[in-house]
Amino acid sequence: MFRRYISKRLLAPRSIKTGVNRYSLALMNMMFLVGFSLLGLPQAKAQELKFSVSLSQWQQGDVSLSDIRPMLVLQDLDVDKAKLSFGLMADRQALGALFKLRSNFSWGPLGNVLVEAEAFANTLAKTDLRLSASGVLASSGALRAEFSLFNVQVGHFDVAQHFVSNVRPHYALNDALAVGLSLGGNYRLSRLLVLEGGARATLLNSYLALDANLALVLRQIIETDDLTLKIKGLLHPVTTESNSDYVDLSYLSLGAEYRLNRRNIPALSVGFYGLINEQGFLPGGSLSLKGSLKEEDYLLAYGLELRAQGHAQYYLLKALASGELSFSEHHHIYLELFALASSYQQEQTLGLSLGYGYRF
Repeated sequence: MFRRYISKRLLAPRSIKTGVNRYSLALMNMMFLVGFSLLGLPQAKAQELKFSVSLSQWQQGDVSLSDIRPMLVLQDLDVDKAKLSFGLMADRQALGALFKLRSNFSWGPLGNVLVEAEAFANTLAKTDLRLSASGVLASSGALRAEFSLFNVQVGHFDVAQHFVSNVRPHYALNDALAVGLSLGGNYRLSRLLVLEGGARATLLNSYLALDANLALVLRQIIETDDLTLKIKGLLHPVTTESNSDYVDLSYLSLGAEYRLNRRNIPALSVGFYGLINEQGFLPGGSLSLKGSLKEEDYLLAYGLELRAQGHAQYYLLKALASGELSFSEHHHIYLELFALASSYQQEQTLGLSLGYGYRF
């Protein structure tokens, strides 16, 4: 059943529906109308014009496909109290647009509230939109709410989305728009103990998927290092005779992450996880490394992200190496190397992205 789901839903060409196509084009138009209208407002010198090109190679068995994705983005414009970014991107099949906004305001018991919006859309009716708000509750906690609308998997428009905290699960989307709502936050139990958690409900093609996570952070467990204990679960519809296109993607994951916080050395975190689903137990792990090198003539910031995780009947492997070289106040060079692989039918994607940014 799972192999039929993979071949029919994940690997088969998508059909394009006219109604959704019009929705995506309308969203792209709205994103640029808002972006260009804000250009006329007073701005501070913090913006950057960035151009990048991504080359990727997808392969499954003896079948391979290469792609090139240019992208032009005007980002981090200071507009009143907001940060605005928008741009154009393309690949072999579609033209797309992106829009990002960060702003804050004061409101009641939460004090300063941070609002973030991020939208991607292209002419093949692919959409990924997020709107979130977060704020500090009293002096010992914080709250966050997020609304999302999407019909693509995580990382379709931006590979870095694979490595964000509490990334959304892999869903059986079946080309339909999904609507999600998540609530989360953290609470400081003591000076060295912090409780974090959240829950998300996602409506997918008339059925509901639920996922939740809980983490206990033990700060300064050894000198300045932190230890985080994590538990995460997903409740996904199961396969039935009347709806044979769906499979059971439900799971429970337990894990721990150790974060090294020392002066004069790169920030390093290592995690180990165990995933339990209907297939049994699947181990996994993660590694994150971030640091910088500063010399008189340049500044180099670098990072490395590795993920190995079980999913249904197979493994997902993800890797991202990134670097930013700043050799003056205005000129910046960006480099990313990424790899995504699935043990199912030896599917893999390798890619490289090179960019140049001018800040003015």
